[in-house]
Amino acid sequence: MANEYDLISENESYWEPLAAAVADTDPYGRLHSIHGRPNVHYPGWDNSWVTHISIQSPTVASIDAWRDRYKKPVIDDEYEYEGNVRGWGSLTGQEATERAWIATIEGGYVTHGEAHSPYSFFWKGGTPQRESFSRVSWLSDEVLNNDAKPLPGGLESIDPRAAHVGEDYYLYYYGSERTSEKTYSMPEGREYRVDVLDTWNMTVTEMESSYSGTFAISWPENEYIAVRVYSIALASVDDPESDN
Repeated sequence: MANEYDLISENESYWEPLAAAVADTDPYGRLHSIHGRPNVHYPGWDNSWVTHISIQSPTVASIDAWRDRYKKPVIDDEYEYEGNVRGWGSLTGQEATERAWIATIEGGYVTHGEAHSPYSFFWKGGTPQRESFSRVSWLSDEVLNNDAKPLPGGLESIDPRAAHVGEDYYLYYYGSERTSEKTYSMPEGREYRVDVLDTWNMTVTEMESSYSGTFAISWPENEYIAVRVYSIALASVDDPESDN
């Protein structure tokens, strides 16, 4: 309904009739929300016309709490920008990429932007210039929209470093922590495959073995590592050579 609605009017009664008019005349049931200044929560986000929470916040680690609060999907439409513009547009490529991954682990979504003066500003559009765009796109392709290793449902956060879809799929992200080995405990009686994802260099290392119970996975020491653990049954769905 608006970008930074509270700069126009903070009064919910100003926006609700406008939102109702749009929702009532839309025959296609499009997604519908409203967006405020940084960390501003619209008081009517609980209302039925709001299909998802559209927030502007650098605190992507709070997305799971907001999902629980509003019982709706959360899109952080401005988690700040990679760029060289003082303040809101001064993230490094690593910081911008990490926020996208954290939001994914939190079970939410983000929109990506850049603010590189004098080339491109987030409010003018243009061609992405720097480091995070390709890596956020890779996250989308490799994790969220991977036909060969599909998500079997929506990710639910376990803790700030882990998310899962039931007992079939687990995703771990270690951010700027320099790691080389982690131990995982999976539900008993199930077998899993494991991929180590270098989220900065955009590489996938598929472990050759299958795993069950509690096991350790190691890799060359590095930052920005993610680990994908998915069930053998899930892996076999799209495998033409599988006997299952």
